[in-house]
Amino acid sequence: MTASTNKRLMQELLAKAATGDRAAYVAAIADDVTMVITGQYSWSQTIRGKQALLRNLHGHLASLLAEGRRTIPLRFIADDDVVVVEAKGEMRTRAGQPYNNDYCLIYRLHEGRIVEIREYCDSTLTEAVLGPFPAALRQSAPHGQEELAMTGPSRVHHNKQIVQDVFDALANSNPQPLMAHLADDFRFVIMGSGSWSRSYDGKEAVLAELFAPLRARLGRITTIPQRLIAEGDHVVVQARGRNTTVDGRAYDNSYCNVLRLENGRITEWIEYCDTLLIEAALGPPSAVGRGCG
Repeated sequence: MTASTNKRLMQELLAKAATGDRAAYVAAIADDVTMVITGQYSWSQTIRGKQALLRNLHGHLASLLAEGRRTIPLRFIADDDVVVVEAKGEMRTRAGQPYNNDYCLIYRLHEGRIVEIREYCDSTLTEAVLGPFPAALRQSAPHGQEELAMTGPSRVHHNKQIVQDVFDALANSNPQPLMAHLADDFRFVIMGSGSWSRSYDGKEAVLAELFAPLRARLGRITTIPQRLIAEGDHVVVQARGRNTTVDGRAYDNSYCNVLRLENGRITEWIEYCDTLLIEAALGPPSAVGRGCG
């Protein structure tokens, strides 16, 4: 199936699910599906098999959330067998507390079936509203550091090659290619509800309020790309940090970055990551100046 066919399928499935009709979405999940909830919080895990996914994760969520919960897709980006979906939850707990999380969902499809799902969301909000995930329901330990297959550079368009070059350099703690490709009106957004989550608007603000405090807190910053997915002006990068704070604490976050480019310049970077890990490793913004990881 082509990228456009996979994209259209996911648009149809999630449009129906957003109205409360999840039957088609559930039917499209392969029996041997793998779902990874990224990060290092209590919900982070790898779930293998459709029955385990429906029983352990969906079943537990159904016990916590009121009827009528919805996940609203906001943007679809497709490349070969992968479809990226940025989405917003509209949910309430059975006690009436709002639970409106931000999601970046990575779907891999094979012959019209969903064979892999990776979820990036606001872990701070998840733990605060839903509480810890029951250890008895967890199928396996978190697999946040597992490697993903990279897409070959011969298959990517110009924007994808720019981003590939930028992240190859970041994997070696070299920020210069990134700096060279940032537009003057560049915007960096950390999604979620953590104390670091906000929008940094303009290249100067990003450098002064985000990147400089990060360098002060972490020194050398290393981000390793795991998979690139591109369509049109957007390139999605699944990545893993390999960092240590200046006081010796490990800071290895999982990222889903959605980049937008215009005329060879990066104009927007939207980051989904383990916000709870940011708080644990870096502390609140007041401890290190305004910034995020």
